[in-house]
Amino acid sequence: YKLEKRQVKEENGEITQVQYGIEKTLNQFIKSDKKVLICGNGGASEALQYYFTSNNIKYIVVTRSGYTPISRFGFNITYVELFECDSEFFKNINIVVNATPVGTINYPGKVNIPYEKFENIDIAFDLVYNPCETEFLKTFKELGKQIINGYIMLQNQTLKSYKIWKLLKNKSI
Repeated sequence: YKLEKRQVKEENGEITQVQYGIEKTLNQFIKSDKKVLICGNGGASEALQYYFTSNNIKYIVVTRSGYTPISRFGFNITYVELFECDSEFFKNINIVVNATPVGTINYPGKVNIPYEKFENIDIAFDLVYNPCETEFLKTFKELGKQIINGYIMLQNQTLKSYKIWKLLKNKSI
């Protein structure tokens, strides 16, 4: 998506994908007195932030540099600062989302967060869909947390892309 004349213009289904994915998987876990922690600040994270801001959902973005454009519903910290946070900080988070490529086949490994401090989360959500269970999800599963991967979002983005290409084909471009 991109901003055009102060309006958001979706180009590849990313916003629709995130909206559909959240509504089908995370909505039941969103609580007004809690926050969503988003790991990463790339395009997928921006789509999440757009959705959360549009729906008055509080969130925290964790980045390497600590900088990301932020709305009145969110703030950001670095991964280093996350490790230094006290237990009170973690009590206010009930959803953790991996919006980084870490865990994919091309970027193996595990997102560097203090997993054991997330005692109160209801669910861990990884936008990654291949592999089905990343190290991020495996670790939360081992801690007894509910997990969801990004497959449902992939399905919806595929459908959205198909509709876009079908429309373009019908316009004979």
